[in-house]
Amino acid sequence: MTRLLLVILIGLAPSSALASPVVWAWAGTVTNDTGLNTMPVGTPLQLTYYADSDAANACGAGSQTGLYTGGHAVLGVQSTAGPLTYTASSSYLWANAFGTIGCGVAAGLTELLFSGWEGPSIPCPSTCNEEQKVVGAFPPGVLAPGGLYFLGAGLGDPHFPTEQPVSAYMQGPWFTISEFGMAPPFHRAITSWDMKAVAAPEPGASLLLGLGIGVIAMRLRTRTAVNRSPRR
Repeated sequence: MTRLLLVILIGLAPSSALASPVVWAWAGTVTNDTGLNTMPVGTPLQLTYYADSDAANACGAGSQTGLYTGGHAVLGVQSTAGPLTYTASSSYLWANAFGTIGCGVAAGLTELLFSGWEGPSIPCPSTCNEEQKVVGAFPPGVLAPGGLYFLGAGLGDPHFPTEQPVSAYMQGPWFTISEFGMAPPFHRAITSWDMKAVAAPEPGASLLLGLGIGVIAMRLRTRTAVNRSPRR
């Protein structure tokens, strides 16, 4: 039985299991007035980041700076209208670099930027004339796109951080706000100046175990049926 479980679990493991998955999470509250009526100051937030720490450095091997892509993020907001979820399909982890400068200049900091945001619009209060929609990509003219700006050790290292930063400053996602008397529409972001690390579950662990147990049960039922079938 033990041998069968081991064989099944190895067979079910995808090739990406050989990579080093990262699941980091931070929690905090809205600290700046966003202009979003359902997300006032004090609104709880939690952001979870999924990535592969073995991803190649897009700045190049041996570079003093690092850029690691391929991750994504989920932001949970406990708004006054109820729980809201926003997802970012793209991430850009800059190590020892500043995203708006790029790979050329070492900056002694680490930041994690997100793009491809999707999520629900915010109902329009009395001061605007349309729904306040989340901005998928970086808003035009924004020099510091929304993301996490890490505080802690290892900021001058171009490699993917080996440990989750304990604290971070968060900015994003951005929303388009169209208020009466203002043209064109402007952008506001959910902002927290104090995001603290919290525990995050390992992705897919329970699913893999459940699949393994399910396959074992199917094999045992099949074997039992064969043993009980009449022999000719």
